[in-house]
Amino acid sequence: MKTRHSLWVMVLLVLLHGCGSTASQGPPTPGPTTHPSPELSACPEPAPPLSRTSAPPSLVVQNGHTQGITGVKLDESGRILASASTDGTVRVWDTHTGLMLRRIATKGRVIDLSLSSRGDRLAYRSHDGSTVKVMVVDLAAGSAPRSLGSDGALAVSPDGQHVVVGLHRLRLYDAGTGDELKELALSPIRALAFDPDGHQLALAFGDELALIEVPSLKVIRRWPHPSYRDVRDTVTGLVLLGDRLILRTGWVTYLMGTKPGDPVHTIGRPALDVAAQGDRVLLAEMAGPLSLWSLSSGKELPATPYGGRVHRLAVAAGGSTIALSSSDGRNHVIRVVRGSDLRPIRTLEGRTTGVTALAFRPDGTELVTGSAIADLTRWDLRTGELLGVTGGEEANPIRSVTFDPSGSLVAATAGTWWVRVRDGTTGKLVRQWPAHKQKRVVFTSFLPRGKELLTVADTGGMRRWDLSPPPIPPPKRFHRFVEVARPTGGAIGAVGWPVERAALSPDGAWLAVLGDDHLMQPSGARVVPVMGGRIGMVSTSDAAVRWEAQVITGVGSRDRRLAFSADGSTLLHAASEPPGGGRRLARPVPVLTAYDAVTGQVQRRVHPGTAGTLAALDSVIAIGGRHPALLQWPSLAVRQRITTHDFESTVAAHRPSKRFAFVGEGGATVIVTAAGKTLAMLAATTTGEYVTATPNGAFLASLDGARNVAWTFPGPLEGFSFEQFAARFDRPDLVAQTLATGTSVDLGTLSRPPRVTLDLRHWKRDVSKRTVPLKATVAS
Repeated sequence: MKTRHSLWVMVLLVLLHGCGSTASQGPPTPGPTTHPSPELSACPEPAPPLSRTSAPPSLVVQNGHTQGITGVKLDESGRILASASTDGTVRVWDTHTGLMLRRIATKGRVIDLSLSSRGDRLAYRSHDGSTVKVMVVDLAAGSAPRSLGSDGALAVSPDGQHVVVGLHRLRLYDAGTGDELKELALSPIRALAFDPDGHQLALAFGDELALIEVPSLKVIRRWPHPSYRDVRDTVTGLVLLGDRLILRTGWVTYLMGTKPGDPVHTIGRPALDVAAQGDRVLLAEMAGPLSLWSLSSGKELPATPYGGRVHRLAVAAGGSTIALSSSDGRNHVIRVVRGSDLRPIRTLEGRTTGVTALAFRPDGTELVTGSAIADLTRWDLRTGELLGVTGGEEANPIRSVTFDPSGSLVAATAGTWWVRVRDGTTGKLVRQWPAHKQKRVVFTSFLPRGKELLTVADTGGMRRWDLSPPPIPPPKRFHRFVEVARPTGGAIGAVGWPVERAALSPDGAWLAVLGDDHLMQPSGARVVPVMGGRIGMVSTSDAAVRWEAQVITGVGSRDRRLAFSADGSTLLHAASEPPGGGRRLARPVPVLTAYDAVTGQVQRRVHPGTAGTLAALDSVIAIGGRHPALLQWPSLAVRQRITTHDFESTVAAHRPSKRFAFVGEGGATVIVTAAGKTLAMLAATTTGEYVTATPNGAFLASLDGARNVAWTFPGPLEGFSFEQFAARFDRPDLVAQTLATGTSVDLGTLSRPPRVTLDLRHWKRDVSKRTVPLKATVAS
């Protein structure tokens, strides 16, 4: 069964927790020949008593991963699925209902994860931009992630009581408290895995293997790698099944025993992942489809009926369910299949999205966002409704989007040769042309007065275009790379260096530009490559340079951004700079530098803890990046961190309404006041489905968009679709009220729906009557 296109974004809006139930009894009327499969049953299984200390329920807008999937894990029943991605999230799914039960947002790509057999304890390893951390989450209680303060290969014990982490030493932690219990001096640790009963641990370190007793960490056996020659033979994955061990390296996979003298079988095919189902080994081959092998004999088994590419895979401990994931750059899919014959159970789809540029309509009634796949999405900020999705002519991310002063035109560029202008009301394309011949356009903005458009090429060339004459109506059908209604305009000059970023002053008289240049900087006893260049202040009338300054930032730093203060007196530059002191492994440090816009003199330098896009109001500066925040102006002190549930955020400001829009790589837009109050979250798909939700749980959605709304309850963790609560929370009037006034209405407490258990001991599978009596137990 395949789910509908998922919304690519999710937000957790915490509601007040309540407890209660209602019960209505009546005889169900099953069809005479339809019987639920145990693997597909929609009825929840018996659960432990509700936790009195668990977190409150949460509104979850469903979505798939928006970037490559780095790992999947299943609990022993095959019902709970955990997945990790470079989109900075860990997502927990119910494979029976297809609902996402929890979305854990990190501030960087998730490298690895592990799940307990009962599906109640999760550990993952993520990179937050400065450090790599191992985090543990109690899924049953719904608690926040807890850091173990270490890094390395990780595994959760099957009973969920312990977590092991290994890099320079093997460390055993209490999964509940996070306390370190024991450690063992083995290094460097490459991979580790528990056996199904949790009493033993297989370990790969250096060019050796070891079998460790848990929890004593006593070494049972230690023996050399089967064939270690160089780094290509470094172990990248382990699977331990009793006395059988699967060892995956960069080039081959070994099937062996854990006892001396056991034979070693070699599979000479590079693999991305490996898992075991009894004596059957599933190999996700790097250059081919999924293949099957015998663990005991090492022989290849007949080909599987599953012919698609597989990048990551997981098998439930009982073998009933298998999860297979793949990513092709745009689509990121997890397929849940039956373990017996690989027949599909459910498909969880995601698509590369993320917003890379956005702009408010000058009157504040609309917001346009540009995505990583060149889509333009238009929102009505009075009602929260989606007005439409257009664009997509190119595959590149939108670099800049801008309204003209009247709001009748909106222009955008995706960093290619082309500039495209659309009708600000209908979204229809009215002009497209290569603005700088065969040069990339890195910036475009309307000037504050009239309909003049400024464009900047990566070579530093600047042009102004007159869009005031009405364009000739474009043909009904046209090629995406055929010039349409090219406006009049001409070059005004060129900056003397390549340009990557730019910002227009509030009065439109000056353009700040940031140019790239590769430099080398000494750091202790070595030379460190850095990214640098020049910031300059350039006239928009004749390209005359008022001042310029040299800057140095980290290599490949995409968070280098420029913006003017609201009054135009100060230029702000955000970047991640190399740290001082010659520390060899130190990470770049986010720095915000304020320049005098007239003289170029540095006024102040602060460390806001994040680097990204900037937007200014009179008394506050918003900064995006991995840890978005509101900064007090002019001190630039952090006033408040903003929660966006995405690990890279872009921001825009609307001065008359004193509001910001934060949007991240997950694609959700969060509307925030200058005081830091979140008003609403807006999420849409390219197919026109959408959801707009407020912090109190009120939402507005299209029909299929509403089907992507669910509520989850911890202790035990389970989810319920939107039909359960739509009568109370499907409130477009309250969404519009919140957007208009900034106030919200308390919608009361939320109770877990009653649990219904059917007594099927006397169920007759063949019935001739239209109704049959059944005994049901209803409990909260």
